[in-house]
Amino acid sequence: MLAVMASWDPSQDTYMKAYRAFRKLAELAGVTFPQLLKPTYSLPHERGEAKEVPSDKEAIEWVQLSDRGQPNGKALRWYFGMIAAYGLRPHEIDHAVMIDKDVLQVPFVGTNGRKTKTGFRTVVPVLQQWVSDFDLRNNKQRPESKEPTYRWLRNSLRRNP
Repeated sequence: MLAVMASWDPSQDTYMKAYRAFRKLAELAGVTFPQLLKPTYSLPHERGEAKEVPSDKEAIEWVQLSDRGQPNGKALRWYFGMIAAYGLRPHEIDHAVMIDKDVLQVPFVGTNGRKTKTGFRTVVPVLQQWVSDFDLRNNKQRPESKEPTYRWLRNSLRRNP
């Protein structure tokens, strides 16, 4: 345990996770947990670091620029609109279900069959007006593709700058 833990800095997330796992493992095995430095990892908001959030104007421009008349432009705009309006991660978009007037439910399971980071939740748009501005009620699925949604979004923009 000591050798493995020595490969990480106590301020790393990995160190904290390994520390907790080894401590539980030692408890279950009935062995003494070694003297290790306690994890010092903290999340950005706990460290007082603010995330840079775009203004509403920047978000609108970002969504509008995603459709520059290229193939799949309308689908790109719809996906980026869903990200901006509902705060969805790319892999959550295809699984989100409209349950009521502009209210979405996001399931536990992502595209890869694993549990999503934030799990099941019900979401409303950041600004109600964005639902109609970005035409989000009219689902515009991306073309059939084996690549994950985030990669399709990124590559579509790269191919058509």
